[in-house]
Amino acid sequence: MRLIQALFLLVILAGCGGDKIREVPDGVISRDTMVMVLAETHIINAKFQHREARRMKFTDLLKVEQLAMYDSLGISEEKVNRSMKFYLEDYGEMQKLHDQAMNIISERMALLKTQKPQLEGSEPEELEINPAVDAIQHLE
Repeated sequence: MRLIQALFLLVILAGCGGDKIREVPDGVISRDTMVMVLAETHIINAKFQHREARRMKFTDLLKVEQLAMYDSLGISEEKVNRSMKFYLEDYGEMQKLHDQAMNIISERMALLKTQKPQLEGSEPEELEINPAVDAIQHLE
């Protein structure tokens, strides 16, 4: 009987210690702003993943765009780094922020797809494929 009572007490205590949200200290970006920073950073990084951008070594432009984004949000790079360190201390919380950032990006993509006008003559049966496509030299 004591074993059952002890197990019952353990279950209750374990259930009470659940999802505590850590308080964000001064000098750290709020959760909502951090989600926006993560989303914008993913978008900027994606722009520079193109083969031609990598070949041209546009890493300096990547840094310029990131700093411009920070400036538009009214935060410094140091504050972003300090905030990243804080949020990375709790993997679960960082994963939630990342998921929210991915949701923002998905919503933007869906919105862009609905706003993009349908191109004339873009039906698959109307498209012509160049038979010599394999002979075309690519930049690499």
